[in-house]
Amino acid sequence: MKARTHIPKKTYVISVSLMKGCYRHIKIASNKTLDDLSRAILSAFDFDNDHLHAFFMDNKMWSDEDSYYAEAEYGQRDSSKYKLGQIGLESDKKFIYLFDFGDEWRFSCKVLKVIDGVCEPTEIVRSVGDVPEQYPDYDDSDEEYDEGEEDEDFALEPYPDSLYAAAFRFRDTKLWKKLKKEDVFAIKLSDDESDLIYCSVTDNKDGFPALMVFPEGFGLHEYLKQHILGKCTPKEYIEYICLQSYLSCELQSKDVIDTASEIIIRDYAERNGISLRGKYSFPIIAHAIPGYFPFIIENDENRECLERALNTAVLLSGFIERLGKKELGFGQKDVMPLLEYTSEDGYTFSEIGYPEAKEPNHSYPSTRKIIKKLPHHGVYECDIVYTPTPVPDDMEDISSPVSYAVTFMAADIADDGDYFYTDLFSGYELNSDDMLECVVNDFKENGFLPEEMRVIDKRTYYFLLDFCEKNDIKLTEVTEFEVFEEVHSFFINELIEQTDEELGDEKSAEEMYNEICDTIRELSEEQLALMPKEMFEQFMEADILPDDLQAKLRRSRIKF
Repeated sequence: MKARTHIPKKTYVISVSLMKGCYRHIKIASNKTLDDLSRAILSAFDFDNDHLHAFFMDNKMWSDEDSYYAEAEYGQRDSSKYKLGQIGLESDKKFIYLFDFGDEWRFSCKVLKVIDGVCEPTEIVRSVGDVPEQYPDYDDSDEEYDEGEEDEDFALEPYPDSLYAAAFRFRDTKLWKKLKKEDVFAIKLSDDESDLIYCSVTDNKDGFPALMVFPEGFGLHEYLKQHILGKCTPKEYIEYICLQSYLSCELQSKDVIDTASEIIIRDYAERNGISLRGKYSFPIIAHAIPGYFPFIIENDENRECLERALNTAVLLSGFIERLGKKELGFGQKDVMPLLEYTSEDGYTFSEIGYPEAKEPNHSYPSTRKIIKKLPHHGVYECDIVYTPTPVPDDMEDISSPVSYAVTFMAADIADDGDYFYTDLFSGYELNSDDMLECVVNDFKENGFLPEEMRVIDKRTYYFLLDFCEKNDIKLTEVTEFEVFEEVHSFFINELIEQTDEELGDEKSAEEMYNEICDTIRELSEEQLALMPKEMFEQFMEADILPDDLQAKLRRSRIKF
């Protein structure tokens, strides 16, 4: 028999302060849960209850010593399961209530009084001060924009109204509150059995809500590997960022979107009587092409594909409300729900397996034997790596997608060993011959050849195979590196510090900063815990990240 927990019959008067001169006194019974207290606080301050929250009962932000979370995970205590009479509240007890892990609304709480007996209902007994707006009303903004200041060489064209209409309908469903990232579903676009797209809805915990659409299996598998399985090194995750393949509709805040997009979205919203209030109000539509920064969707077929996916997601939201996720086929290990529309039956649900992961074709560049006799010494760990930075030449023309930079790196495993990297190239496949030529020239200039070169993947293996065979270098495949990950992290940090000097473009630095922020948003806290200590300390000391990302990094160190 389950033991019954004794809840003392008490009533608490709690002072909750949002800022100086703005506080509320709330009277609440001991048999109410922490979630009940959360709702009472939000109601008292006229906030929408549309984000997660946490209570830190030791009065220390992000402390795990005595904390309770909404939708708890990683062994945290669930605030919906604990009543106030169970958590040791007493007079003068101070604690923190945190609402919205993005904006971090921090409420300072103090127990003013403990009264015998249970009060009903919960009530506000004192209210002092005006409450700041949770979401400023941008519709009433008097800002004016000079469209003539836009780039004369490239003007962002509006998407079709039907695509924006689908995006706003998706926004209104809040489907990200009903599905998790792992709740992937497929949509059949035509009678052709292979004409499928795969979709996932991301939530707002680590960034912005979005519908991700994968027209091919490769993009889906890479997404699942990084976001669902969470098994990757920092280097692998950066490569994932640079080689993503998807269409997306991301719901962003006004303060992070570019001016051109804001003008276009406002125009559509005003013409159709749509409110842009709220934190996730601006649909940003993008196409991620492997090897390039996300760009606009230029192809009509891809635009229609995303529009179809958004409209289907809206219908799916209604089905979930009526039938539930399990009934529709979510939550199974090897299959996902498949939605198909026919004129006879309307939308029907069936099941389909995950697409097979396709092995990429690897370039096999050839080179020459170095004629000059060079000594062999040293063991080098080698890899072809992408960097979350633009190639300098690409920034001259933003009327087309901008390439990520890719380079070859080799790190000596000796204690005092050095490392080197080639020039930055705009993509690997088209530049593998030139990149290998750089490797050859670098070793010639240094006057030696490696005794052994170690690689961890097939791409780098085939890249080096001809060079090693012709120059009597041992080429070894290994399962993990000894020093390369640390050297790679140092290289990325160095690249970040030297961006302005090397790229000579203020916008390039801004683009890279945004990419770093996006990467931290998408990484789980468990993955962030793998970040080298030096890099973590550099971010903390520099204090350049937004507050929500600084907090996320701190949590990753506390939890893991």
